[in-house]
Amino acid sequence: MSETAVNTLLQICPNDHPPFRDLCAVYARAAGELGMRARTVYLAPPMGARGAQGEHAGVSYLGCEDLGRSRQVTRAFNAAVDAGPGTLVLCHRYRAYLIWLRSGQSAARVIALAHEFGFFKRLQRRVIRRVLARKVEFAGVSPAVVVELEKTVARAHELPNALDLEQLKALSRDEARRALGLPAEGRLCAVVGRLHRKKRPDLALTAFIAADLPGWRLVFVGDGELRGALESQVRGESVIFTGFVEDARRYLAAFDALLMTSSAEEAFGMAALEAMAAGLPVVAPRVPGPQSVLGECGYYFDDASSEPVARALCAAARDGGERAEEGIDRVRRDFSLSAVVRRLDSLRYF
Repeated sequence: MSETAVNTLLQICPNDHPPFRDLCAVYARAAGELGMRARTVYLAPPMGARGAQGEHAGVSYLGCEDLGRSRQVTRAFNAAVDAGPGTLVLCHRYRAYLIWLRSGQSAARVIALAHEFGFFKRLQRRVIRRVLARKVEFAGVSPAVVVELEKTVARAHELPNALDLEQLKALSRDEARRALGLPAEGRLCAVVGRLHRKKRPDLALTAFIAADLPGWRLVFVGDGELRGALESQVRGESVIFTGFVEDARRYLAAFDALLMTSSAEEAFGMAALEAMAAGLPVVAPRVPGPQSVLGECGYYFDDASSEPVARALCAAARDGGERAEEGIDRVRRDFSLSAVVRRLDSLRYF
């Protein structure tokens, strides 16, 4: 390995929607720990109250409303960014990778990070050959994504998502329940994320009903196209919908368990990681993405139907925080700022 190291981390990300704003912040702080300059460029305009402040502290927004207009976005990128020879470029997701390729710029090292499955599916074979001729490396957020990438490329890195635990600013149990308008008493099971078919919130609802846990309520923290259909199935006060909550991970102390019913399309499981960091038992499908996060700390179900999910939920409710310390240790070891520093340090040489 050469003794020359890059001195700048440039992150390109389509937008700052959850969890990407926080993930980019973790990488930027890790770069700082290594004495590197860090810059993060979001292609789209900022989202939400925190993003409304626009450019700040090494973060900039190109403000492109339609990312499908690749030529226009590329022109805006080249007008705003000059990567330079001492730069490690980290492209979060396919769209950022595409804009980097179109920009024609070069850098010391370029890594395209796949956060989901199917990274190469949109490219024709002749385009893939041309793309792979460029000086770009690839990485996946979980072993399963890496395996998929390596069906196309010779080697891919594993760069899991991570949390900056020092910057989390989590609320206490009472504070979080008050802020979310939740009952002060009783036990609460959270389903966190978009109410979208990929997340299978309908399965979470039917499994919770089948579990029949006295004194428990189910709380959907999120919004989406399936909310109306779910609300129409609810009877009584055992199910609560909070709607979208910005920085939902800060409120996880309000809950006693997390129920995750995503399909096998789930490449990682950020909600599972955040819940594990908060000391919650996590119920999840036995599929590669969530398993790579939870390891032996999860309460798994093998069949995506109400009864198996209900049994796993009952086990988590019965055991309570039995695996909590082990889960927190796992987060600190494998998914923390220090873990990102180690991985970034191994990538910054050329």
